[in-house]
Order: sequence, then C-alpha cells, then structure tokens
Amino acid sequence: MNIGRLTITRKQIITLWAYIEVILIIIYSGTVWSTDNSTIPMQIVRALLLLFGVSFFVFKPVGCHLEKGYIFFFLLTEILVCVNYCLFPEGAFTLQFKALLLFIFLRMIIVCQNRFIDLLHILYSTLFFIIVVTLMMYILVDFLHLSIPYEYFHLEGGVYYRDYLHLYYSYSVDYFLPRMCGIFWEPGAYEIYINIALYIYLTHEQKNPIQIVIILLSLLLCQSTTGYLIGLLQIGYLIISRKWYKKYAKPLLILLVFGMAGLAGSVIFVNKMISTNFENDSYYMRIRDISYALQLFFEHPVFGVGFGNIDEFLKVSGTLKGSSSGLLSWLYMTGTAGMLYIFLPFISFIIKEKNHLQYILMLIVFLLANNGEPFYNLSITILVVAFVVNKFVGRRSSENKVILNTEIVDMENRPTINV
Repeated sequence: MNIGRLTITRKQIITLWAYIEVILIIIYSGTVWSTDNSTIPMQIVRALLLLFGVSFFVFKPVGCHLEKGYIFFFLLTEILVCVNYCLFPEGAFTLQFKALLLFIFLRMIIVCQNRFIDLLHILYSTLFFIIVVTLMMYILVDFLHLSIPYEYFHLEGGVYYRDYLHLYYSYSVDYFLPRMCGIFWEPGAYEIYINIALYIYLTHEQKNPIQIVIILLSLLLCQSTTGYLIGLLQIGYLIISRKWYKKYAKPLLILLVFGMAGLAGSVIFVNKMISTNFENDSYYMRIRDISYALQLFFEHPVFGVGFGNIDEFLKVSGTLKGSSSGLLSWLYMTGTAGMLYIFLPFISFIIKEKNHLQYILMLIVFLLANNGEPFYNLSITILVVAFVVNKFVGRRSSENKVILNTEIVDMENRPTINV
C-alpha cells in the first residue's frame, strides 16, 4: 500500500493491528475501568476488541491449511459450552463469548507467527510501557507527593482510589509503603501483569538489564504475597537456567531458591495474620473459599455446577461474595472436564518439549496467578491459553521442519518465539 511517498506493508498493518488488540485486551482485563463492563466506554472497548480481533481472519496466512488439531479443539470447546448450557443456561452466553475470544486470539497468533511477527514482543513492550509509566506516576504521586490534580472514587467494598488523569490510581489501603496498582483494580491484579512481563523477559532472551530492575522494583512496590512468590520462582529460574552454572550445583540452587521463596512467603503470610483482623483477613477468606469450592466440586465432580453459577457458591458459603480464586472458581464451575480442557495442553507440551523447566515455570506462574485472583474470567488469561493451545496442536515432521500455525517453516530460518 502506497500513501504518497510512504509505503506501508501488510506486515506493518498486521503489527499495528496486533498492538491495538493487545492494548484492548489489557484494558478489558482487570483495569479499574473494566470493573463495570456495562458503561459505554467499556462497551466500545469490547466492540473494538471483537472488531480488531475478527479482522485477523481477513489476513490469510501464507500456505494456509487448517490442521485437524485446531478443528478438534474447536469442537471440544463447543461441546463444553453446550454441556454448560444444560447445567446453567445463564452462563452459556458468557462462556461462548470467551470461546469466541479464544478462537480470535488463536487466529491472531497464527497470522502473526506466519508473517514472522513476534507477538510476545508486542505483549512485552506494551506491558513494559505500562510498568514504566506506572512507576513514574508512583514516584511523583506517592513518593514525592507532587500536587497533581485527582478525583476520588470508590468501588464496591469501600476501596477508595485517587484517580490521576486516568493514568494512575492510588490505592488507599494503608501499608508500610503505598501499594502500587497502576490502572488495575488492586495491586494483586497488577502484579500478575508484572510477572507476565518478567516471564517474557526471562524466557524471550531480553538483553537490557535496566528493564529487569524496573520490573522487579515495580513488583516489590505492589507488596503482594502472591506476586513475591511468583517473582522469586522466576528469579530462581533465571539462576538455574544460566549455562555457566555447573550441573552439580543446580540441585542445590533449586533447593536454595525454592526454600527462599517459601521462607519469604511464610514471613509475609505470618505478618498479615498478625497485623489484620482474623475474620476479614484475605488468608482466612481464601482458606474458606477452598473448603467451599472443594465441597461443590465433590458434589458435581464431572462437569461442575455450570460456568458463572456463583449462586451455588453463595449458598454453601453463606456470604454475598464469590470465590477470590480463579482456579477454584473454574474447578467447581466446570469440574474435571473443565480442568482437563485447560491443563492438558500445558502438560502435553511440557512432556514433549526439551526445555521442561521453562514450561513447568509457565504452568506454575499460571496456577499461582489464577489462584490469587479471579483471572480465569479475563481476556489476558484467554490469550495465555491461546498461546499454549497453539503449541499443543502444532505437530512436528521428520524433516527438521515444524508445522506451526497452519504453515511449514524451516527451523533454521524460523524466528525464535518461546511461550
């Protein structure tokens, strides 16, 4: 495409489309704005998310053919939706919408990888930009206390924020230092995005050491127990995976790092128990959530109570709030079938791929992130699952070539893209 003297290639258009789609995914996933999806701005975001996503079906991959693995997975997804409709019709539409997003994100991954566009780099650079802006605003607002115009507002549950130009939301809960949450509904949500950026940095061969310092400093300022634990595990992976460590030192390092992670988590956990009201402490609420969710799961072990059926949990718990754990929510809502649907792709390519440690780390990060927050319900989680499913249905040939995303690529000329 020529515009005057400017030449725009199809690859550049697809790259721009991918950046826009990733930004929309983040806005729609855990930000303060997304807490009420019924507002006109969020309805516009949802419409644009679908519009830009569906547009990837216009870009036909070179040498496109649809593998049987994708067709089987699509059919399996629709069977799960149909079963859910029989169990809890009210949640079937939401589940079908999420299935649609999964198919859209898979198509985006297929098109980008086919055109040699590094979608993980696009996700990382977008997250890192948010991290840098958030850290700068934190320093200006919560550390230097500069006089920047803001407005007060609060969400359900009485949590108050100071809204600084819709770029930064100051969290009002008292800690030793102000907790940083950026544009997200709480620090526990923001730390998941920071840890996603950290994972891509560590596994995607990022070279700039300043970036990891910024990422780790931001993670520290979130003051999230789950965030610290995930971060320590990833730093442990960084130490263990370096080639200059001798083989006999690795087991010791593994024990050391995991021991430090457990100790740090225990210290933070004990401090929280001592310093907060036992009845309302998040730890005790999550322990109760585990018992209630497991009770529902054992009563409906195969297909669960139905996606979105929070009423069953409320009846058992006697409270007005659903489970705080996305993993537990998915367990009691979809049962064994739903758990297998999500985790079999993870486990499958952990077994098949050579770099087991990297993919085991990814699974642990996914489990811990969804255990701490109800992220099973968000678009960013669906994008992560799409990356995993895309690798799961890929099949290898015997001629040093790999069929990925509906194309055959010579391994020697293929760009390195690690999930």
